[in-house]
Amino acid sequence: MTPLHLASSPDSPWRRLFDNTTIEGHLDRLARDQQSDGGWAITWEPPGVASTLEWRGIETLRALRTLQAYGQL
Repeated sequence: MTPLHLASSPDSPWRRLFDNTTIEGHLDRLARDQQSDGGWAITWEPPGVASTLEWRGIETLRALRTLQAYGQL
C-alpha cells in the first residue's frame, strides 16, 4: 500500500497527510511501473490465473484514474 492508495486524487481528504515530494515520488513510480502492454501488474501472489487477469485489470484502472486525477496523463 502506498500513499496513492489513500490519496488517489488531490481532493481526497487523506491527501493532506502527505507532502508534495512524497506524492510526486509515488506518482513517478506509478508511471514507471506501467508494463509494455500498457497495464500494471499486481503486487501479490494470486490464487489462480483468473484472479490474476481480473485483478490486473482492476490495478490498471486504479493506476490510470490516479494518474489522471493528478494530471499525469
